Amino acid sequence: MEFRFEACLDYQIDAINAVINVLDGATIDERNFNKEGVTANGCRIDREKFLENLQMVQERNGIAPVHAIEHPQGWKRENGLNLSIEMETGTGKTYVYLRTMFTLNQVLGLTKFIIVVPSIAIKEGLVKTLHVTKQHFHELHEDIRLTWNLYSSKDWNPVRAFTGATSMQLLIITRDSFNKRDFNKIYEQTEQFPDTPIKMIQATRPVVILDEPQKMLGTSSRLGIQMLDPLLVLRYSATHRKVYNLVYRLTPREAHERGLVKKIEIASISREENPNCKKVLLHDIKRTKSGIRARVHVFVKGKSGIRLAKRVLHHGDDLEKRTRNPYYQGFIVSEINYKDGLIRFENGITLHEGKSTVDDKGVASTMLKEMIEEHLKKKSVLNPLGIKVLSLVFIQRVDDYLPQGAWLKEEFEKLYTQAIKNPTHANLQVPSPRAVHSGYFSRMKSSRWAERDRKAFQLIMKDKERLLSPTEPVEFIFSHSALREGWDNPNVFNICTLAYSRSTVKIRQEIGRGLRLPVDSSGKRVHDPRINMLTVFTNETYTDYVSRLQAEYQEESVEAPQIHDKRERVILTLHRENFNGQGVRTALNMLSKRPAFIVNMDRTGLITQTCKEIREVYLQDPTKIEIHRGTVSFSHDGIDVSNETPACLLSSIPEVQVKPIMELERKTRLTRGTIHEILSRSGLLDEHINFLSISSNLEMIEKKINSLKERYLELAGIIPLRDATLEMHEVRQKIHSHQRDIFILSRAKSLYTVQKDGNSLFAIQLNVSKVNREKIEKVIQRAEQMEPAPLIFKLPAGYTVNTPSGPFHPFLAIIHGENESSNSNIKVSVFVLQLDHRKEGGPENPVVKYATCWFQFLKGINLIS
Repeated sequence: MEFRFEACLDYQIDAINAVINVLDGATIDERNFNKEGVTANGCRIDREKFLENLQMVQERNGIAPVHAIEHPQGWKRENGLNLSIEMETGTGKTYVYLRTMFTLNQVLGLTKFIIVVPSIAIKEGLVKTLHVTKQHFHELHEDIRLTWNLYSSKDWNPVRAFTGATSMQLLIITRDSFNKRDFNKIYEQTEQFPDTPIKMIQATRPVVILDEPQKMLGTSSRLGIQMLDPLLVLRYSATHRKVYNLVYRLTPREAHERGLVKKIEIASISREENPNCKKVLLHDIKRTKSGIRARVHVFVKGKSGIRLAKRVLHHGDDLEKRTRNPYYQGFIVSEINYKDGLIRFENGITLHEGKSTVDDKGVASTMLKEMIEEHLKKKSVLNPLGIKVLSLVFIQRVDDYLPQGAWLKEEFEKLYTQAIKNPTHANLQVPSPRAVHSGYFSRMKSSRWAERDRKAFQLIMKDKERLLSPTEPVEFIFSHSALREGWDNPNVFNICTLAYSRSTVKIRQEIGRGLRLPVDSSGKRVHDPRINMLTVFTNETYTDYVSRLQAEYQEESVEAPQIHDKRERVILTLHRENFNGQGVRTALNMLSKRPAFIVNMDRTGLITQTCKEIREVYLQDPTKIEIHRGTVSFSHDGIDVSNETPACLLSSIPEVQVKPIMELERKTRLTRGTIHEILSRSGLLDEHINFLSISSNLEMIEKKINSLKERYLELAGIIPLRDATLEMHEVRQKIHSHQRDIFILSRAKSLYTVQKDGNSLFAIQLNVSKVNREKIEKVIQRAEQMEPAPLIFKLPAGYTVNTPSGPFHPFLAIIHGENESSNSNIKVSVFVLQLDHRKEGGPENPVVKYATCWFQFLKGINLIS
C-alpha cells in the first residue's frame, strides 16, 4: 500500500501561503559562497516590509495584527525572524512544513533547511513522512531535488554535505544535539572542518523549522536555536505555549467542524466507590524542594460526608489523621521510594505508582472487554470498505504487559477469544489471539532487545504501511508512554486508557494519536464523517474526563471541539431518494458559498464613546491586602500602641498578560490595536491595578464594546469568497452523515421528530427546548401548506455564516419549487432557530441583518427568523 496525498486541500495551502506572503519582496542574493566552501541561503528580508506583510497576512487570516515584530526573550536582532503556525493535531502539520520548504526553494531559491525535533518518536515520524511523500513532492516539484540527512556527532559527512552542496538540503537534528554547549560535540573543533561544526552551520544562514516548539522553550534550547544563526524560524504546533508573529491558525473546533479530523466520543467505565473500604491509590511520586512526596487518592471525611480526594503525603504522615477517616488506622508512611516508584506503610502494605490497595483489575478488564467489542463492530463495518481498524491501549505499568505471562496480556487474549466466539462476529476474518496484539515501550531500546521487540518496533514505529495492510494480523497496540507523542496512525479508531490520569500527561496528547482521518487499502484518505469517529475508553467518569479536556483547551486559549458521550449514540436512516434529488443539489450549491462582508467603521468614534462609557461604570478592584504597623511603648500606665497609616498592597496578581486582550479581541472581532487603545485610554492598563484579572470586568467590557460597535459599522459590500462547486461535496457529506454530532439524545422528554411523510432527509430526533420545538412546528406547519410538498432538512452544526457582528447559525432548510428539474424555479427558505440563549434572533438583531443581506445577495434564498 502507498499513501496518497491530496495536493489541493485549501487549509494546507492557506498555511503555506501565509509564510510565503509574509516574505513577499525579499531579495535574492546570488553571492552566497564563502571561502570555506559553504553555500548559504542568499536572501535578504527587509524588516519594515516584513512587518507590513505580516500585518496584512494576519488580518486576512483573522488574527490580530502585531504592532512590532515579536522575538523570543533574549533574541538578538541578527538572529533572524520568527513565524508561528498553529494547526490542530492530525491535519497534516508535517506535510505543510515540508511543502513550505519546497515552495520557499521555488520562490526565493532557499536551499538550506534544518528541522529540529524534541524527541526520537517525532524524529521517526518525520523520517517516515519524508519517505512516503517523496514521490508526491517529486510530482509537484519535478525540478527540485531534496537531499536530507540525520545529524550525528559520530559522522560529520551529513554536515559537510549540508554546508557545501548547492542543491536543496535538509538536516534533521534533535534538540539535545545542540542545547548543551559544554557537552555537545557540535561546538568542538574537528579535523573534518576548518572551523567547528556549529560555525559551519551558522554560515549557511539556514531556515530552521521547529516541530513542537513548546518543548523547546527552556533557556538552553532557546540559546541553542540562536546558535544556529537562522535566517528564519518557522514554529509549527497544535499547542503553542508562546507564539511569535502568528500567521495561521487552524483551531481544534474548526478542524472538527470542517471534518478535517475524527469526531471524539467518550466511553466512561468507572467503579462505584465504597467509602468504607481502605482504598489508597498511589497517583505519582515527585521530587520537590521540600523533599520527596507522594500524591494519593483516598477517602476523606468532611462536613458533607466522605468523598474520594487527593492528598499529598510525606514520610511519617498518618493517613488516618490526614483524612479524618478511622478506616485508615495503621496507614503511617514508613518509606517513599522515588527510584522504584513505591510507598510503604507501617502496616506492611506497599503500593506502586498507579496501583491501589483495592484490586482495580475488574475495571481494566471491563474496559478491555468493551473496547474489543467496539473494535469488532467497527471492523465489521469498515473492513468491507477496505479500511483496517486499529485500537491503541495505554497501560499503567509496563510489567503488566511486557513480561512473559503478564496478567494484562493474558486477560486481553482471554477476552478477545470470548468475543470472537460470539455469533454476531461469526462472519469476521479475525487473527489469532496471540497474533492480534503487539506493544512498543521505551524499555525495549534501553534493555537487551529480543527479536520480537525488534519486530514490534519496526512494525509500529517505522512500517506504517504494513501495519495498515489487511494481511498484517496486528490490530491492537499496547504502550505506556512511548507513543503518547510524536506517533500517530490514521486508522486508530479506539483508544483505551487503562492508566490513571497523571498531571504530566495531557488528554490532548493521548487522543491526538487517533485524530487523523483514516485511509483505505489503496492509501486514499477517507472523508466520510459517518465512520470517522474516535472512541476513547476511560476509567474516569464522563463528566470528569470532559472537564479535564475542556480545561486543557482553555489553558491554551482555544475553543474546544464538541465531545460526545458514547451512551447517547443514535442511528439515523438517510432517505436517499430525497438526498439525490435536484432540489438538494441546487440548494447546496447556493448555501455552500461563504460571504466576505466589507464594512466601514468609525474607529475614532467607537474608541471615544467606549472609553467614555467604561469610565462611567463600576469596575471591581482586585483584592487588596492591608498591612498595619504600630509602635509599642511601655509606660507606668501600661502599654501604648500608636497606629501608623496602613499600607495597602495589591494581592499577588500577575501583570496584564496578552490573554485577556486576545479574549476581548476574539469576542468583539476588533483588532488587538483597537482593543489595546480602548483599554489604555480607559485607564484599565494601570501598571498597579490589574482590572483585567477580574472576570466580571472582562465580561462587562466585552458587552459594552459589542453594544456600541453596531452604531459605528456600515455595510459597504459583500463578496462571495468561494465557488459553490468547490464546497458542495463537503457540505453534502456533512448533511447526510452527522448521526453523532448533530443528532445526540440527552433527555427523552426533549425529543422531537422532524419528519413529514418521507419529505425529510433523515428520520431524525432532535434535542430541543419547548420554545424551540414550538418554533419548529410553526415553520413546518407553514411548509406543509406549500404545493408541491417541500423537502425539509437539518443543516449541519458546523454550517455558519460569519458576519461582522458574530456568527449566524441557520437551523433548517426548506426546499420547494414548481419544477425540481428546473434549477431556476427552486426556492430555498432558511430558518434560524435562535442566535443565543439571551435574546431571540429577530430581524432587528444585527447578526440577522447581515445574514439577510447575504441571502438576498444570493438571490433565491429567503430567510425566516
